[in-house]
Amino acid sequence: MNKVKTGLDNLIASPPEILKNKRLGYLCNQASVNLKLIHGATCLNNIFPGQLKALFSPSMESSAKNRIT
Repeated sequence: MNKVKTGLDNLIASPPEILKNKRLGYLCNQASVNLKLIHGATCLNNIFPGQLKALFSPSMESSAKNRIT
């Protein structure tokens, strides 16, 4: 059976040259993992050492407001 590959897994397998030596940000949450259950931020830091400058996550506050109203 074929395994489903996420965008993160594809990035790990074939990191694009255009991202080399660039400052990177990553939008993620707790479930942002690869097939080996390693968090995406760790994966990106391994592929692009020292380039990951910011982590962004969904706002819990805005999610709570949407559920209440």
